[in-house]
Amino acid sequence: MSAEFELEHGLYLLHFEPAYRHARHYLGYADVIGRRVREHFAVPSKASPLVQAAIGAGCAVTLARVWPGLGRVDERRLKRRGGHASLCPLCIAADLVPASRRATVASGRPSRARRR
Repeated sequence: MSAEFELEHGLYLLHFEPAYRHARHYLGYADVIGRRVREHFAVPSKASPLVQAAIGAGCAVTLARVWPGLGRVDERRLKRRGGHASLCPLCIAADLVPASRRATVASGRPSRARRR
């Protein structure tokens, strides 16, 4: 975990491999990103129920992306938007995302465009 994330609030994206039931990602907000990500892996865990279940099922959980400085409003907007694979560099590298959905990753910030 990079020290640069220790003092920053923002959003983070966890990638599950293989997917856990319906989910391949978990998007979260943290006041201190590094500390929150470590909490997901601690025993006893303070992880979200989805992350706990994925870990319990044997999924590898990877920190795929971080957006330092973004807030809870951004988290809610992205969760409502869905399609977290289009934000995940691991899914894009594995060619799991159609090229038409990849534009949101190139800029480094989530797109504000609405999905139709």
